[in-house]
Amino acid sequence: MGLPIGVPLLEAVRCAADHRWLRFMAFTDWFHHDTADLAFAVLHPTRTRIAVLAATDTDAHRDALG
Repeated sequence: MGLPIGVPLLEAVRCAADHRWLRFMAFTDWFHHDTADLAFAVLHPTRTRIAVLAATDTDAHRDALG
């Protein structure tokens, strides 16, 4: 969200409420859409910045990805 390091948690939570959070699905060999896969796009209230956050704990072999 572009917050500086050290922002108190409650201030970050208040700031997060001003942003638009969208969950999305990625269609890749490593993203299996289970409970360990997360993907969000976060739109800044000014609509001038966006951040994409994605994480998975799926193990994939490099050779299988092409």
